[in-house]
Amino acid sequence: MAAELVVLVGLQASGKSSFCAERFSATHVVVSKDDFPARKREVRQRRALEAAFGMQKDVVLDNTNPSRGERLWALERARAAGYRSVGYYFESRLAVCIPRNVARPIGVRVPEIALAATAARLERPSLKEGFDRLFYVCLREGAFEVAPWHEDP
Repeated sequence: MAAELVVLVGLQASGKSSFCAERFSATHVVVSKDDFPARKREVRQRRALEAAFGMQKDVVLDNTNPSRGERLWALERARAAGYRSVGYYFESRLAVCIPRNVARPIGVRVPEIALAATAARLERPSLKEGFDRLFYVCLREGAFEVAPWHEDP
């Protein structure tokens, strides 16, 4: 079975990191820009992904990954390395994410303007981008609901 790249897509405070910890932390290498110092985060992230690909380890990209352009490099590199790519798109409405963000500890909160900026760039993923499978994720009453993906008509 081919190694797997999991790409999480959604606004800050949509539940991506909690979902990642619950579903993937024991089986995948977790790569997140949040784990790197502010300088050269993109470069460090790419190096970490390349290292995981080189070792054929399952890996999860735990960032907002809001636009097709921001997901493109990882999907192309994964395909070149023989990986299958699976995306999880998180319910990402500002009306839901803003209160969750406010409830976070101060050191983890993001400015509301950052949430709005990410929302403005957020594009639903598509199988046409290179994903082999996609899922839609909602957080309901503290539990994640994972639903089958439906492409836009």
